[in-house]
Amino acid sequence: MTRGDFARVYAHLVAAVGRPASKEQAEAWFFAMEDLTAGQFAAGVRRWMQEIDSGFPSIAAVRSMAIESTEGVLPDAAAAWQSVLTAMSRYGYYKIAEGVASLDQLTLCALGGSGGFRRLCDCQSDQLPVIAAQFRRAYESRAVVAERQRKLSADVRPVSAIEVRQRRIESPAAALAKRLTCAEDMENDSRR
Repeated sequence: MTRGDFARVYAHLVAAVGRPASKEQAEAWFFAMEDLTAGQFAAGVRRWMQEIDSGFPSIAAVRSMAIESTEGVLPDAAAAWQSVLTAMSRYGYYKIAEGVASLDQLTLCALGGSGGFRRLCDCQSDQLPVIAAQFRRAYESRAVVAERQRKLSADVRPVSAIEVRQRRIESPAAALAKRLTCAEDMENDSRR
């Protein structure tokens, strides 16, 4: 989003609130919103103006409304479970890859936490309520994290400690592999 796009939408927000905002406040807002498109920012401000009746909004509230207005909300656990059941009935045990491919990432993660697609296809009908409850708990806990993450700009999203450790391990390993490759190349060049 350009500063001009931001200024036009922010002016509407300030006018709707009926209270002047300082240049520093506008800069802070732009700093927090610049990764959004002008359309997303405008949608968030419009939604805030239509839903909330008083006070100046927080950056987080407008950002959250912007993402929800333009990207939608995550399906609830019941809708996700229904998509799993649909995939199971459509693809079944003999087309597990297709069934898995038909599901979104969040649903797949939750399904993995409750045994996976193959286990679901193998289960007896009396086991289905237990697996459904496990899926619901797994989905709801992952959905909270996913919802929080998608509302943050990419540069401030939390990274898991495991990912950080893997990067630290991979970086020296990659550097060592590169040095070894370079050394082998130099050795091969000297033999020629």
